[in-house]
Amino acid sequence: MKQIPVHLQASTFCNPCHITHIEPALDDYNQQMEAAKNVLVYLKDQSKESRLLSRKEAPIKVLCDDKDETMLRLAFLAQEAGFNGLIDVEIKSEKVRKGGTWQKAAYTGVGIPTHIESRRK
Repeated sequence: MKQIPVHLQASTFCNPCHITHIEPALDDYNQQMEAAKNVLVYLKDQSKESRLLSRKEAPIKVLCDDKDETMLRLAFLAQEAGFNGLIDVEIKSEKVRKGGTWQKAAYTGVGIPTHIESRRK
């Protein structure tokens, strides 16, 4: 979710360029997405379970239009930074009205990335 590399910003690619540039990047992204789905998440109200975990890292913040996507983006960014857990995750929604009767919800997610290790082996 960092900046898109310059060679991947084009809207169309020839077949050899697609094979050499796009497919490896897409495979890496799909592997990261699968790993992000395995990130352990402790919500803010689960502080008893996570009280002994380290909170040294800076919190990760994301803005999104969907609650589930907000959680997935937080997990993706934590996994991308090399962590396997998120603690003190808090997701807030806010109604956004842009005139008239049309409205939508905007979600803000905040979580602290951390390493979680199992003591049982």
